[in-house]
Parts: sequence; structure tokens; C-alpha cells
Amino acid sequence: MKPFPFKKGVFGENEIAQKMMDADKVSDDMGGGFDQAVKKNKDAAQQSDATLMDPDGRKLFRRLMVDMGLAHLEMTKKITDVQSDEIIKRLLLSEKKCLVRCYVISAFNLAARDNDSPSDPYLVLKLGDKEFNDRANYVTDEPNPDLYIKKDFEAVFPGCPQLKVIMMDYDLIFGDDLIGESVLDLEDRYFSADWNSVPNKPIEYRELYHPSSAVNQGTVKMWVEILPTTVDMTQFREFDISPPNDEEFEVRVCVFETEELKMMDIEGTTDGFVKCFFDPDQAKETDTHFRNQDGACSWNYRLLHKANLRQKTKKMTF
Repeated sequence: MKPFPFKKGVFGENEIAQKMMDADKVSDDMGGGFDQAVKKNKDAAQQSDATLMDPDGRKLFRRLMVDMGLAHLEMTKKITDVQSDEIIKRLLLSEKKCLVRCYVISAFNLAARDNDSPSDPYLVLKLGDKEFNDRANYVTDEPNPDLYIKKDFEAVFPGCPQLKVIMMDYDLIFGDDLIGESVLDLEDRYFSADWNSVPNKPIEYRELYHPSSAVNQGTVKMWVEILPTTVDMTQFREFDISPPNDEEFEVRVCVFETEELKMMDIEGTTDGFVKCFFDPDQAKETDTHFRNQDGACSWNYRLLHKANLRQKTKKMTF
């Protein structure tokens, strides 16, 4: 059987061609199935300019291994390991302009920086001397804010600074306070073959820390992409993480009656009514039963409140 026809340069170095010739020895017992797999993938292998340095190359190589029944040999990982030092040398010696795209979805369990209420958080992103500050959109008294922020930064690799993800507490009078920050080493990702081989980058849950404490101060849900600007950017999917559209609902609180209501007036009566606080700024109440004497007031009343789908759940007080 003839060796598998590899185009010079496809998938990288000569080690691959050697391993393919070694695979021919295994293929003698595979019969016609191997020949069919070779014929099926011959054109793709010869025409492709992909290498093991990019996701498409690794994907094509794995497909060839599966078709030939050699996937169990894990050649892709072994060859990538062999080439990793050479790949890193090439990347270190060549500057590449990239777009660092940050998707920040939400934060939760943020530590309080106010004495009598939760923090009023907002997001800050820093990449070297570049900064995005969302102070104008701080959220009042919210330890679990929805953020829905996408921000792009231009960077050059190697030499890209660390990305800082910072949550701040807004304070009009005494100055803003740091809730916590998380630092991402982007070059670890840029030089990682495993990370680059994943088309859709994984969502990360970044813990926030404050210099004054070893305990985490909350978590940010996000992910990061590093996109080369030397290629057509339209080939990269840009995710829409804009917040959902507002959708209004009506909350109905039905108030029927009371039993054993305490008499509050000196003559042994009470003027009973029910007040419902949907939030601190919106309170509604029933009509009043004046001079009730037995503690059994009856209303059969509905208190109506307009609620927004995106609105965080509010505590109701009666």
C-alpha cells in the first residue's frame, strides 16, 4: 500500500508524515475501509493550508484519523506536544495585532460597601492604559446585578497587558469604593493551543478579591475572545448579549379579611386597613373599616402593581 499523500507543510512538520507512514503498517489489516478513507480525504489534505497551529487544521487532522480508524492513537495531541515549543517560538518572534473582546453577563454575591444596604455596583474594565468605565449605569442596592456588556480592546501579542475586571461601589458623597477585582492573563490564552482550538470560548466565573481580604468579594460571569485583526472579522461570530426586551406584568395581591385584629383605640375599636409595599417607592392600601369592634375586617380587595420582566424580585411588606 502506498503511503498517505501528504502535501508538504500541511499540519506543520515532517513528524506528521512519518507518523502517517507508520500508520500504513497498521492499516494492512483494515482492508478496503482504509483505502476508501484515504480516497475520501486525499483532496482535502492536499488542498488545505491548515496547520496544527490553528483550529481548522486540528479539526481536519482529527477527522482524517477518525475516518482511518486511528483516532485511538491520539496523534493530534502527541504531535501538538512535539511542536509546542516551536509554535511558541514562532509566536514570540512575530507581533500580531488582535482584538480582545470581553463579554460580561452578570455579577453575583457582591460584598456590601455601604453600612446599611447592599452595594451600588458598576463595572470597570482595564487593559493597560485603555479603560472602560460604566459608572453612569450603576445599579442601586443590588448584590446580583445583570450587566450585559460587550467591550472590545485593541492589543498586540506578545506583550499584551493583563485584563483587569473590576466591580466598584458608587457613592455620591464619600467617593466610590472597590468591591473587588479579577486579573486575566491574556497571553496564557494566546499561547495555549488547547484554548485556541475551542471555537466558542468557555464561560468563566471570575472570583473578585480585595487587597484587604483573602475572602472572595463576589463573582463575575463572563468570557473573553482574542481575535486576529489580520483576517476578515466577519468570519468570527459576534454574540448578541443585549438585555432582554422589557415585558410588563401585573401583580395582583388579594386581601380578604382579618381575624382577631387588635383594638387600638381607647374606646375598644380599631380602624383597620392593609397597606402593601411593593418597593420603597410604591405602596398601595385597601379602604378602611372604621370603628371595628370584633377584629374581623372584611375587604375582598385587590392591590395591583405593574412589574417588569427584567426587574429584580422585590420584597413585599404588608
